[in-house]
Parts: sequence; C-alpha cells; structure tokens
Amino acid sequence: MQRGKIFNEDALNSNAPYIENLEANNLHYILGAKPGDHQFLFQYVDDAVARGEGMELTVTQQNTPHLTHCFRVVYNAPLNKSHQNTRVTFVEYWEENSKTGKTQHFTWVTDLTITEESIFHFMRGARARWKIENETFNTLKNQGYQFDHNFGLGKKHLTELFVLLMMFLSH
Repeated sequence: MQRGKIFNEDALNSNAPYIENLEANNLHYILGAKPGDHQFLFQYVDDAVARGEGMELTVTQQNTPHLTHCFRVVYNAPLNKSHQNTRVTFVEYWEENSKTGKTQHFTWVTDLTITEESIFHFMRGARARWKIENETFNTLKNQGYQFDHNFGLGKKHLTELFVLLMMFLSH
C-alpha cells in the first residue's frame, strides 16, 4: 500500500504510542523533537555521529549565499530508552546567517527516506508547519479577531469552543 499522507506536527506528538499508531495506519510523519524531551535519543545521535554513523552535510545556495544550511541525519535511531524498538530517522538542521550572525536550530524524527538529494526538500516541508501555524495565528490575533493564545485545553473540545465563540463575538 502506498503511503501518501504525511503528518507534520510539533514535539508533543513525538512519542512511541503515537508513532506506532501512524505506522499501523500506513501514514508518514515528520515530528519535532526537543533535547529536553528526548535526552536518550539526542545522546544516541551524538554517539552515532562520533562513531561515524549517519550523514552530515552543509549546503549553500547561490541565491542566498549568506545562509549556510547544516544537516545531521542518523538512521534507525531508538526513539527513547523505554521504547528502543520504536526506530526513527533523526534529522537535525541549523541555518547560519552571516548577515545577522544568528543561527536557527530545528530537530525532527521521521520515517521518510532522507538522502543528500532530498534533505533540503525535507527541511522545507518540515519547517512549513511553523510558517502556516504562525501566519494563521498572526491573522487571528492581528486582523480583527482579537485571538490570543489559550491555555485552557479542557478535556474534550474546550479550545475549539473558545475559538468559535471568539470568531462569533468578533463579527
């Protein structure tokens, strides 16, 4: 069966039960991963790179020579200490900007096949989630909806109810 859908989500979902559910339903995933939440995974990656396993790559593009794109990929990494049989591909990306002196850093886990030829495309897709999310919230917050972050997640559908009420009451 061909797997066409890719779930691109934040680090809240990079856990073994969720990944196993995606895989059981033949779905691909790109999930954020944070060092604080995945200490075992990040240590495994550091050790694998020290052993010469994985791939490290630096890319510059002619149209943006001030940006240096750095990648580190480790295949078949255990997600965490208690779920070592849940194996993922770990992708680390950082972008160095010589104009501003700033560096942006991102890490993901995925089941997609990552190659030197596909890694830049993968990174663009993984980062697209942030662009979509930020533009959506920016519109809701600054374009007359007066939407702000809601920490009242509730047990079922409280967040959705707050969004609907906010939209109904703003017009």
